[in-house]
Amino acid sequence: MTPSPQQRPTLTPLLLAVLALLSAFTPLSIDMYLPALPVIAVDLKGTAGDIQLTLSAFIIAFGAGQIFYGPAGDRFGRRPVILRAYGTAATLHRGETGWEELNALFPPDPGARQIFDVAVDLVQTSCGYAVPLMDFVAGRDTLGRRAAQRGEAGMPAYWREKNAVTIDGFPTGLPA
Repeated sequence: MTPSPQQRPTLTPLLLAVLALLSAFTPLSIDMYLPALPVIAVDLKGTAGDIQLTLSAFIIAFGAGQIFYGPAGDRFGRRPVILRAYGTAATLHRGETGWEELNALFPPDPGARQIFDVAVDLVQTSCGYAVPLMDFVAGRDTLGRRAAQRGEAGMPAYWREKNAVTIDGFPTGLPA
């Protein structure tokens, strides 16, 4: 569930500094630790293998730490993103060549009248700062209920009456 704007924490300078230090901790520690391994082995009178086990323990502990500061970084630092896909689309209507093959990829729906087969040429992202925060509550079942009431045989007549043209008056291409 997405927190409301009143509940969502703000990224303060202190929080930003803490998250930056958490991100820098591992590379800095390994860069300081690896060159010191031979000295540590001599000082602690251990073998190189024994001292290398401490490095394994450090990496395992770092991985376990991801469980905690990974979600913290997501909650406070991740920006919203909009995914844009550019390409060309072909409209397939019920009964046309290729309909059965593509329709099999979706759950059964007696109200399905067309499928857009999209060839994506380019995918880009942009910030989603203007997108309002919303929560998904539930899917609507109105289309499925209406299609079930009309049945497979009643849907084509409904489409001819209601879906032959767009709201702008352009033909939809649905078969007559």
